[in-house]
Amino acid sequence: MKILYNLEPVGLPEMFTTSLEIYKGTVQGFFKALTDNNDCKSIISERAVAQAVKEQYNLPNVICLTDNDYYKAFNDEKYSLNKMVEQFYTGNIPQYILDNLYNLYRKKLGSWIPDIIISIEFHNKIFDYIFPEAQQITFYGGIFKRGIVPPTFSFDPIGSAINPFFNNYINEIDSLNITDEENCIIENLKNNLSKLIEKYNPIKDLVNNYKKQFDYLLLLPCQFNNHYGFDTESDFKTQWEMISYVMRKVPPNVGVIVTEHGHYKFLKGGVFKQGGFLDWFNTRYKNFIYIEELNQYSTSSLWLMPYIDGVINTSSNVGLLSIMFNKKVFDMGKYFNKSFRDSVGLNNIIEDLNRPGKNRNSLIYWLLTRYNFYPFQYNSQEWLNDFFNLIEGSRIDFRFFEENISIKKASEYILNFTEESLKNINFSKKQKHSISLNYENNHVILQIFKLKIKFKTTN
Repeated sequence: MKILYNLEPVGLPEMFTTSLEIYKGTVQGFFKALTDNNDCKSIISERAVAQAVKEQYNLPNVICLTDNDYYKAFNDEKYSLNKMVEQFYTGNIPQYILDNLYNLYRKKLGSWIPDIIISIEFHNKIFDYIFPEAQQITFYGGIFKRGIVPPTFSFDPIGSAINPFFNNYINEIDSLNITDEENCIIENLKNNLSKLIEKYNPIKDLVNNYKKQFDYLLLLPCQFNNHYGFDTESDFKTQWEMISYVMRKVPPNVGVIVTEHGHYKFLKGGVFKQGGFLDWFNTRYKNFIYIEELNQYSTSSLWLMPYIDGVINTSSNVGLLSIMFNKKVFDMGKYFNKSFRDSVGLNNIIEDLNRPGKNRNSLIYWLLTRYNFYPFQYNSQEWLNDFFNLIEGSRIDFRFFEENISIKKASEYILNFTEESLKNINFSKKQKHSISLNYENNHVILQIFKLKIKFKTTN
């Protein structure tokens, strides 16, 4: 089987670190596991990423596409890299660019034509044009992405945030016949996960104090400016604009906790002096809440889940994560949230908060047993080869994903993994990188703070 591994170009310096971490984590796991029994190549759209990976890990068959390669394809040296990636993401690509990119990719790959293409984060519309017979799979973060919970991923045959598989088949998912026992397991998982985070939570006293000050607490997770995911999902141009809109709409008796992405800290910067945007919001809105202590920990929003009443979500995976804690989801996006949101917009916040919540147990069941894959799966050579042999040429319909783990085993794994992670956190130290994935001696080493877990990836 011929497999092409593709990491998208990134125009933002802030996203470079994220891309490198994704590449290190995934390549050292499933790409390595696939290489032995398949003809694999990796094409990477950032020269620095490609060189760093090649020099540090000596990976075979790394083909580099530089920014200049893309500028030539677009016939414009001033062409915005972010706009380019957004076009790859949405598929809104002029024909002359498609033709130039076709020539570029075919020149780099020669006569080699993949059977399967694994793209990071989103379905790349370019490959539908260049390799129409290939099966493209998007490697995308699952309901749990990083931090103290097990990092889950999905192999989506349709799209990503703009068009995930579950958005296309939400009616079939909602119609699944979950037994009373399975429903009970899901409810216990949600309750016990919340209790675990509360038990070890380093900021619980601080958040409980805010709960006393306000009738409700809502979470607003921020993303990146000038990033294709945020730009295509939202009408806002910046995170500042999004926060400003939310604070104008939310009643003063509702506290809004704003969290920043781990790789994009902007609230203390900007055109304003001293505390930057942070001071600006604090002086204008008494219900604006920024918890600086959360910057010490990865996935800061996860620590807030037991205490909040809902999430105001545009494009963050935090919205999907929140359904594991029975939180209301207020949708300000265009695509991603539509399968699990409770309401659209912020015009009736109090009324929406007081309505019964949406039952999303069928979606949780489907995500945890079919769509999401766990470290012991995607870092296993045997499992990966079985999976890709199964999906090669498969028809894309609701039956594409079969049950790969029972809800009972998934629940046990998630709770055990989370508890072990929490037990090993040193709260006295700042956790810059709470999770890492590395490959050494035919094993993937998953490290969560002090906890190290080994997964064998080759026979």
